[in-house]
Amino acid sequence: MFESMDIGLKASIISFMKKFGIDETSTEESKIFEDFANYVVISDVIRGEYQVFNNVSTGYSRGIDGIAIIVNGRVMNEPQDLERLGDDEKLKVEIIFIQSTLRSSFESQKFSSFVDSAISFLSGNLKIEPFSEIVKQQYLFERRGFYSSPKTKKLIESIISHRM
Repeated sequence: MFESMDIGLKASIISFMKKFGIDETSTEESKIFEDFANYVVISDVIRGEYQVFNNVSTGYSRGIDGIAIIVNGRVMNEPQDLERLGDDEKLKVEIIFIQSTLRSSFESQKFSSFVDSAISFLSGNLKIEPFSEIVKQQYLFERRGFYSSPKTKKLIESIISHRM
């Protein structure tokens, strides 16, 4: 497994598999690498070890391997997590899209699919649960003014119009 991979990366993946009890005989190599990539990216963004890496996996969604919605440094795994935010708490919202590959480079078609899927998700045209439900929560985005910010709205509209 992972025979053609850099020795350092391979060692990190094997350590990851041992730590989380992932059985290489019953799990596809691409799934293990996807979980590893999700784990590394989210742990880096939240500046701590993210133990529940499966919560950011999109399953078999076209183009996106992982999504993390991070509010004030906390990963929102389900819509109910939003209820833990204080009513007057100022929000810093980050939406992270992850795409991993075992190939030595990205194919332009795969990258384009990733970008298209991310834009479709942000514009509400692609549903990936539970992430779509978290995003649409009025508590987080409408009542708190995420979409009402003219700068954010203009940015999203320009991205969407540029891709169409």
